[in-house]
Amino acid sequence: LGAFLAQCHNSTYNDKRLKEVFPITEMVTKVKIGIFHDGFIECTNNPMIRKNIQNVREKYFGNHIALVHGDVLPKNTMVNGDNFYLLDYEIAHMGDPAHDIGTILACYLLPGIINYPIRKRYYRAANELLDAYKKNGRKLRHIIKRVIKNSLMQIPSHFHCRACSIIQLQFLDNQTRDIIIKIAEKLAERPRSTLREVTALIDREARPLKDNKPLTKEQLGSSRVF
Repeated sequence: LGAFLAQCHNSTYNDKRLKEVFPITEMVTKVKIGIFHDGFIECTNNPMIRKNIQNVREKYFGNHIALVHGDVLPKNTMVNGDNFYLLDYEIAHMGDPAHDIGTILACYLLPGIINYPIRKRYYRAANELLDAYKKNGRKLRHIIKRVIKNSLMQIPSHFHCRACSIIQLQFLDNQTRDIIIKIAEKLAERPRSTLREVTALIDREARPLKDNKPLTKEQLGSSRVF
């Protein structure tokens, strides 16, 4: 998936023709900005969090440098053996590659908090995705560090949104929900530059969940997951 996203971003990098064909739509603004980033800003009185999330928001609208999928979630990925298919291109647009990378990283790391005892499995998946992205991001090499740093700043809003918004995960217990919110706030207040720094924070702050049992299909029921 990391290689595929890199190839997509590479092949469309700074393609001016696509900016008119794939603009940022009202749906993107309402859902991906409104629910995630604006929702976080409205929920906090911390001026540093407000400033940093507003900065993420501005970069979302300002960095029209590649064609992004816009909704890279596990539920939009079908796997068949060694092959996979990325579905739902409804909100694809010319934008910031950091959004695609940050979205899927958040989807890997959030279950690492919820299923804390087996979190390193999720860390490994996140690291492999970033390694593949770096390896295949040839045209983005001069900005790859910035793209990855910006992608890590997408994570706090995703965590916060899944813990307390209209699309929150309904199966979370109060302790897990509170810890996710706390981690989101710490990541938003002081941005991390590397994935290792993010996972180190999760290791420390989510330690009270060390006795959590992996969620079962019965527990999830028909709940929206990721």
